[in-house]
Amino acid sequence: MKTREIPMGGLLVEGTQHHPAGCRSCGYTLLVPEAEIGAVCPWCARSELEARPALVPLGEPELRIPFEIDDPTDVLATFIHPVRYKCAGLDPKSLGERARRVWFPSWLVDATFSGSWQAELGFDYEVSSARERLVGGRWISSEEIEVRIDWRPHLGVMSHRYDNTAAPGLEIYPDLIERIGDYDRSQAVPAAPSDIDSAMLCLPDVGQDDAWSQARERILGRASEHAYEAARAQHIRGFTADCSFEDRNWTWMLHPVWVTWYEDHTGARRVLYINGQTGQCGGPLMASTAKGAWWAVAILFVVVGLACITAFSFVLGLLFPPLLGIASFFGIAALVLTPFGLMPFMAPRTWNRSQRDLIPAPPT
Repeated sequence: MKTREIPMGGLLVEGTQHHPAGCRSCGYTLLVPEAEIGAVCPWCARSELEARPALVPLGEPELRIPFEIDDPTDVLATFIHPVRYKCAGLDPKSLGERARRVWFPSWLVDATFSGSWQAELGFDYEVSSARERLVGGRWISSEEIEVRIDWRPHLGVMSHRYDNTAAPGLEIYPDLIERIGDYDRSQAVPAAPSDIDSAMLCLPDVGQDDAWSQARERILGRASEHAYEAARAQHIRGFTADCSFEDRNWTWMLHPVWVTWYEDHTGARRVLYINGQTGQCGGPLMASTAKGAWWAVAILFVVVGLACITAFSFVLGLLFPPLLGIASFFGIAALVLTPFGLMPFMAPRTWNRSQRDLIPAPPT
């Protein structure tokens, strides 16, 4: 992968204020505004970012998808609402105060497709037929129109420039998109230095050689669409090409994401991600087993108290029979509450098992 070095205190793009910084815990390197050096690492939340030189893949930000979520507090409150027995750290206000804006990149590739192609192109045509139906003792004829496809082999030669074909820039990109949802890339605008300065910037960890394998397939897909649209066909299959891809140019598209963190009941820091365009959230929401255990003990104390009242009422009921009814009432109440005493103990543990590893570990 071709790279260039940014020295400590150096800049990625002239006119920006981003400097390279890294995390000792996960080893990840970002470009951050000078004021964010010393901030908690957005990938692992275990260490602070320290100034360091960085090797940056060749390419610069060309487009960005704007932040539509100015404050993630409200969407975080909605996201964590379903959690029962929440950890103390799952507080929307605290999470919102810790939240940081981050740009994560995808590759944009410009390339000229030049060569020959062949495929079968399909053209829709209509076939009219008559259908006879017996209705009320009479045969009624009706016309039916069936759409069929006429497949024809085609050969062609094409030379066309395809700009801004996207490919993932981060290894965790597919998993991250699965958690926080995809972006509407039609809303992308040019990435001005002043806009880039508003957030931390992750560096691509997918090299151009690896990204090219995906970008190439997408360019071939765009070429196949171009081919059948030019022929005014409605369908295409079996598209193959003997071609070259010339004059490649690599840049980045920046995707907005809010990143925040909290400490769970074990003291471990958990990272949450918020799609900066749509507000969709992702990440593990851990319940507090201690809080669940506290409620379980409280309910069991009530059960024990009801059992004592039941026993005392039963003894008195031997002397005053009307009290046996009261003993029965409290005894049934104790039996009914007993299963509810186990639920707060088990519920957080069951919930936490479903939340583990929702976001993969950061690359090291």
